[in-house]
Formats: sequence, C-alpha cells, structure tokens
Amino acid sequence: MSAREEILIVIGWKHVTSALALTLLLLVAFPIISDWAGPRLELSTDRTEYVLGDVVKIEGMARDSLISGFKPLSFEPVAVEVRASEDVVWIDQVSTDSSGRFVSSFKLRQDGPQGVYEVYVSLGVENGRTTFSVRG
Repeated sequence: MSAREEILIVIGWKHVTSALALTLLLLVAFPIISDWAGPRLELSTDRTEYVLGDVVKIEGMARDSLISGFKPLSFEPVAVEVRASEDVVWIDQVSTDSSGRFVSSFKLRQDGPQGVYEVYVSLGVENGRTTFSVRG
C-alpha cells in the first residue's frame, strides 16, 4: 500500500468518525432543541395561596415556535382543569385573544378541600401545569 493510499484511508476514517460524532450529538440534542424551539405555553395563578371562598384567576400566554418568531397563538381553544387530590373542582374551555393570552377564573367552594390544587392547561399538543394551595 502506498503512502498516498494510507493518507486517503486515514482521511476517510476521520470523516466517518466526525459524521458519527455529529449524528450522535444531534440525536442527544434533538429533544432539548425541539423543546426549547417548540411552541410555548406559560401558565400562572394570580396568587400562590388562597382561602376557601376566594376567586382563583388562572392566566396564560401561548406562543408559536422559535422558527416562527414566537408569534402569539391567537384565537386558539384552551382547556383548563383544576384538581384537588383526585377531585376535579373546575373545568373550563376558553380561547386565547389576539395577543395569545387567556384567562379563566372560578370561586373556591366554602366547603371545598384544603391543600394543594393542581392546574392543568392544554392547547393542542402543548400542556402546562402549575399549583396553588388552599387553606380554611
């Protein structure tokens, strides 16, 4: 084997190993990148703690992906569900406004459960979750 053939083999293997390393990196990074670059659904409540009988205000913002410049997702349906333990205490269907914002509110029952409540929101394939606490 000539020196030139040996050099070509070494260069060829360098390209193969570089391609394999890049492929592996992309496979590992894709879920992170797609999560970061995908649609955004922000969710919050107006307070973190409530007393039975208070009004809970759930607010959110929905934006499209990084590729589209995080434009607001306007006039899209949003499903809202609030649970205390296994009990569903509130279900609502709202829509985003022209700026991608949505609001849902409800009054806590005077005889409702105390403790941690979980808020679940879904808009298409995007989901959001937050919590708040309730005391007597």
